[in-house]
Amino acid sequence: MKGRNGLRTKSNVFFPYMILVLISVLLIARSFFSFCWSDESFYLSLVHRFWSGDALILDEWSGVQFYTVFLLPFYSLYRLLAGGSEGIVLAARIFMVVCQSALTLYLYYVLKKFGNQWIALAGSLIYLLYTRANIGGISYYSIGLLCFLLSILLIVDGSKKKFAAVLKYIISGFFMAIAVVCVPILAVPYMIVSIFCRMRFHKKEVVYFWVGTLICAVIFICFMLSRADLGDIIRNLPRIFQDPEHKSNIWISFILWPARIIYRYCWTVFIWGGTLVYIIWKKYWRKENISIKIKKWILAANIIVFFVNSCLSMDIVGGNIIALWILTEICYLLFIDKEDPLRKLWLTFSIAAFIFSISFHAVSNTGLDALTIGFIIVGTICPLIIVRSVCIWNQINPKKEKQSNAIAMCVLTVAVLQLFVVRMIGVYRDDAIWNLDEKIENGPAKYLYTTSQNKEQYHEILEAVNETGGESENFLFINMLPWAYLDTKGRCAAPSTSRFWAGTSEEKLKEYYTVHPDRVPDYVFLCNPEYGAFRSYIVQKGEKSNAPNAGEIPEFLLEYMEAHGYEKMEKECGTIYRKN
Repeated sequence: MKGRNGLRTKSNVFFPYMILVLISVLLIARSFFSFCWSDESFYLSLVHRFWSGDALILDEWSGVQFYTVFLLPFYSLYRLLAGGSEGIVLAARIFMVVCQSALTLYLYYVLKKFGNQWIALAGSLIYLLYTRANIGGISYYSIGLLCFLLSILLIVDGSKKKFAAVLKYIISGFFMAIAVVCVPILAVPYMIVSIFCRMRFHKKEVVYFWVGTLICAVIFICFMLSRADLGDIIRNLPRIFQDPEHKSNIWISFILWPARIIYRYCWTVFIWGGTLVYIIWKKYWRKENISIKIKKWILAANIIVFFVNSCLSMDIVGGNIIALWILTEICYLLFIDKEDPLRKLWLTFSIAAFIFSISFHAVSNTGLDALTIGFIIVGTICPLIIVRSVCIWNQINPKKEKQSNAIAMCVLTVAVLQLFVVRMIGVYRDDAIWNLDEKIENGPAKYLYTTSQNKEQYHEILEAVNETGGESENFLFINMLPWAYLDTKGRCAAPSTSRFWAGTSEEKLKEYYTVHPDRVPDYVFLCNPEYGAFRSYIVQKGEKSNAPNAGEIPEFLLEYMEAHGYEKMEKECGTIYRKN
């Protein structure tokens, strides 16, 4: 009996780890399905551009380029081992899952210090199962969240040994700097908070934190200056802030941030919003206790609201965590007092989540979708607060302990399960997952499964590029073909590989060729409008486009190519102009 009890205890200890590993394997398997021609390919094409030798700011004018510096080792190693770019999209997805899984194990280790293993497991899964818009590859979103959360965890974890504590703060500062590189506007709250902690609380650990940031900054600056001189960088810097797709307005963001949440959950806002106002007025303004009966009705109403809000969040990966946060905030205000050990942890993660969410919202054009990224940070702590609140409630009302525990388990199960379902079957800009039954056989998207139509169109474009322009020096792809740059041996002949304003607009191309006359394209590919047609499944409100590559070559460029005798070739997939 003793042996069996010992084995049972041991298996229970390892069971959460087994679940985390199993989920990670499922996420890797999920990585094989869908091929996004737009955002995911764009993020990877930026890394390729700098791997090819281009300079930050000087050659690339998009505002989301900086994070790529820290991905160059991965990209370079893959191309060295693979001998090219074949399969790089899948490799980037798997790389991201591995990084997220590693952080999840550390998150589980930290959370287990504040609650039991099942609570820690629920919080860890909330992070592991999230990726913005279900875009599984590397991006400034995913890298930013990973580095920011890791930095916060290292601070919270701490260490009793001086050397280990110092090392953790240095590493924390290093990864916080990478998060700032992903979203430069984070530099403002970072400096305000760190200087405040140093001056108000005389925290010497802040100095070690700054050391880590300085190390990261030195690496970044050395790379940047290795390819362009400081004068050129300063002269070109204003251009990256002109992109309307990623302009920052922190004040408007402060206004829209709560407005987007209220608008999404407008059907229930009178309940949860009224509850928050009532608790703050009653408990914190008038300093009066809330009766057990009223607490009971508040909890019952807001648990129902949570389930309703979760249903309203089905089209956004992580949207239901906003719903979970609303319920958790109510539990926190009702039950957690100043002496509770979880209070400091909740405030730390809440402030960090708010800063991160506001920052991403300020530089993104994706609305509520961008907000979710911050709520994932505080979402990892929500199970701790909910279970702690249930424990306090059970002390007040012990007769209903089993029911209270069951309701709490149901809430957390629904939160994690919904995130899991949306993450596994939601598809960003391809088609419903059961229609992705054709395996791509070569090129950057090798091994991925997509629709038969998209596979055929992809291979047609790939063949056209390889046949007619494999050795051309400067490439320009119009309109939504950032993945095509991954298969070229030349240089990008555009201010950005993006399809947005900074990429192939006439205004920016004219300006770019004026600044970089050596980048006038030797090879221009105008894709047929209907190629790459997509629809998102579950996520992004099921958006679709039957002509994502609708666009024209600017008139000035057509005139230039005609005057210089470019060869025009009509292909089934589009029109190619190639310099003789």
